[in-house]
This record gives sequence, structure tokens and C-alpha cells, in this order.
Amino acid sequence: MGRIIYVFEVHPLKDKLKFWDYQQVLKVHESLEFVNEVINELDLVPEGF
Repeated sequence: MGRIIYVFEVHPLKDKLKFWDYQQVLKVHESLEFVNEVINELDLVPEGF
């Protein structure tokens, strides 16, 4: 069985990796979910498209 390679071990990515606080991720997700629901309520796209 092969060894798992973590992103920290991949040299080109090591210094470019950024972290995002999970609370911010959840907040953005909720906002995008709300916007998606509002757009769907406008019925701009035909049903079944």
C-alpha cells in the first residue's frame, strides 16, 4: 500500500498554501446558498433546465 503524501510535503505548494478559518467558510457558504435560493425564486430559468 502506498504512502499518503500530504500537501506540506509537496515543495512547490508548501510556501503557497493558505488557510481559511472554517467560520468564514461557513458564513460564505450560507451567503451563497441564500443568493442561490433568491435567484431560483425569480424563475428566470425554465423548470427542468
